[in-house]
Amino acid sequence: MSRSPRTRHPLRWIRRLQIFFALGLGVVLVVIFGYFLTHLNRPGGLQSSEQGFTPQKIEVQESATHLEFDSGRSRRGIKFNKRVLGPDGLYYFKGGFEMDDHGKKGGREIRIISDEAVTDKDQTMARFSGNVSIFSKGLTLQADSFAYDKSRELIFNETGVTMRSERFTGSARTYAYSLEDETAVLEGDVNFSIRPQIGDSQFLTIKGRRMVFNYPQRRAHIDGGVDLRHGRSRGTAEAVEIQLFEGRDYIHLLWLMGRALLIMREEPKPAKGRAKPAEPKPAGPAVPSDGSLFLFESSDQDITADQILIAAFENIRRIRGVRTRGGSLFVLSSAEGQSTRIEGQTVNFVFDPVRGLEAIDVRGAGRLRAVNKDVPAGRLIEGPIILYDGFNRMIRAGGSEQAPVHSKSESRDISAEKIVFYFQNNSFDAWGGVKAVLEDASAPGTASAGAFFASGKPIFGRSRLIRYIDAQHELRFTDNVRLWQDKQVLLGPEIIINKETQAMAGTGGVKTQFSHTPKAGGPDERVEVGGDRMDYDPKTRVVGFSGNGYLRTKDVDIKSETVSIVPEAGGGRPRLIQARGSVVLTQKTREARSEAADYDVGQETIVLTGHPVVVDKQKGTFRGDKLTFHLADGNIQVDNRDQQRSDVVIKS
Repeated sequence: MSRSPRTRHPLRWIRRLQIFFALGLGVVLVVIFGYFLTHLNRPGGLQSSEQGFTPQKIEVQESATHLEFDSGRSRRGIKFNKRVLGPDGLYYFKGGFEMDDHGKKGGREIRIISDEAVTDKDQTMARFSGNVSIFSKGLTLQADSFAYDKSRELIFNETGVTMRSERFTGSARTYAYSLEDETAVLEGDVNFSIRPQIGDSQFLTIKGRRMVFNYPQRRAHIDGGVDLRHGRSRGTAEAVEIQLFEGRDYIHLLWLMGRALLIMREEPKPAKGRAKPAEPKPAGPAVPSDGSLFLFESSDQDITADQILIAAFENIRRIRGVRTRGGSLFVLSSAEGQSTRIEGQTVNFVFDPVRGLEAIDVRGAGRLRAVNKDVPAGRLIEGPIILYDGFNRMIRAGGSEQAPVHSKSESRDISAEKIVFYFQNNSFDAWGGVKAVLEDASAPGTASAGAFFASGKPIFGRSRLIRYIDAQHELRFTDNVRLWQDKQVLLGPEIIINKETQAMAGTGGVKTQFSHTPKAGGPDERVEVGGDRMDYDPKTRVVGFSGNGYLRTKDVDIKSETVSIVPEAGGGRPRLIQARGSVVLTQKTREARSEAADYDVGQETIVLTGHPVVVDKQKGTFRGDKLTFHLADGNIQVDNRDQQRSDVVIKS
């Protein structure tokens, strides 16, 4: 199946989360909270006594700029209009406050602006208030206030915070940052919007009630009902976790947990030039191959599960894998009406950075169903384990005797311990306790594989192995084969059905069995016909056995070179069984020989021709042009061509 540009990267929009969290979490939390950690020297708890405070001025300094260096040679400048040292020992910065930290050589530059600031002499507490803005490399953080409490080792805000840059905006009602374990908590209407790419008209928005970010672990947790949106695509979950790459502010892992849902829709692209006319379809019904029916990469996907995990490559903007757990369901669809459902307890998509989809692993009540508008019944694969090899385009489905694999199409239903589908050549192998149901999909009046048994009815089959080879159109049953329909049975070591011509063949000793109800009444009697090889001709609807052919009824055994079964008109139950070449008939104490024998099933007679002779151990030898055995009463009628009809009747 070819991969168009639209379908090559089915989870493309999720990659854009990497850009958001790289800028949002990495820059905001590391820069801002790291700054407080290293430059405020963890000052102590801030009291609210400055509110409404009119202290006697102990020390006042007007409009000054200070430049200082710490032991790590970090250059920091402070500018203010007024600094007041109050009787409480706190420094009050009034009328505007600015701090510029140029960091160590090669470090980040940070600028803090506020209307007011408060700190103590020993820098055990600090508060910035009144239109607080923090700038760093294109990122702006704004709030009414920021505070630091040394007793709780906490930096916090309770008045609402917003963030913005050239490519994203974000907000929350409160946040707190623990200096002890380097964890930030944002709460209340956590909301981020990001423009994923330059020129992208759509924003990616992430909303939640609460977010916790641990800097050493580089992990964020968002809960309270999370909503993700981007254009026509959206996602929801009870909680989301994000793991950044070590040393890089890009998303490594993204978890959606608790009733997770992703609905991904690629934005429509504007048409370029004049549209090409649609290709004319061939006349007659088109039946797609299994490989073309299953859709494993699509721009439109719906994913639901208890948990969804998305992993990204570090150095390229591509998804590495998607793993779901608990009630997993993937629905992949196309604009042409093609759809594939993938279900299981766990589903794992693995992608190669260059070649695209590498594998799909489905475990626990796995189920794949593919349909399109031309094949409404579609294809179904069920089993405990279903593995798709994207490079070799094949499916391996595994089960056991107690929990077999199941495959169903409009014309066949197969179960086995193992089934392998080869999409490149549209073939499959099934082995281990194979059971099959073959529907008679032929049109009325045409030949079908079921004509030998009962036309229009399904054939049931069992064997150790079934192999379908599309190039030869052959469905091959091997090892202890048993096919049956109503009361008719076909058995042998190998039986082949040609899907295109409906011809059948068997080798290694094949036999058929069917039941016959005697005209005189009584229980059904079994009739068995066989030979070394079996061939069914759908044109004549005759099944022939060659090489040590035989016919067995309740009281008669016939051996010959070949045996042919002619069905009733329209196909179905056997009407006439013909034995040819060195015929030997045995009936109780009688033995007859001839060149041909015809068994009329309905009339319950066997007619021997071609120099027939019968030897009765009790009544002697009889010859004629034709010997007719009446199975109902055991009598033999002797006829001669050159004389008047013989009245000789050999009674049993």
